[in-house]
Amino acid sequence: MRFERREHRPAALVLATPLIAVGVALAIAGVLIALAGAPVFQAFGRIVTGAYGSKLAATETLTRAAPLILTGLAAAVAFRARLWNIGAEGQFYLGAIAVAAVSAHLTGGLPAWVQIPILFVVGAVAGLCCCLSRCGCG
Repeated sequence: MRFERREHRPAALVLATPLIAVGVALAIAGVLIALAGAPVFQAFGRIVTGAYGSKLAATETLTRAAPLILTGLAAAVAFRARLWNIGAEGQFYLGAIAVAAVSAHLTGGLPAWVQIPILFVVGAVAGLCCCLSRCGCG
């Protein structure tokens, strides 16, 4: 078997593929919830309410999702370059530790407009060093 890229992707296929994927995921989750003996639609309603039912819930959802989204985007860039990066989580953690350390000890007195770009660079360099060092985390 050999996979080949399509020369032209129909717009309907581009739009339908993610919708079908979400639908199948919800169907599988619904089956698992039903097998557990819980009411499916009530469970889905509670999931949505718990994630977006209040301003605090929405901000907590976004706070917890942001690192996952950014790590996934970083891995997508590597995959797009035809590189296999299986250490994205380790790179994320090392970058977070480096940013916390630099913020606490070196840039604490600087204004935010100076500190934030410096910390972005520190996190990126720490993740890059983890990737290049072959230490096992990246």
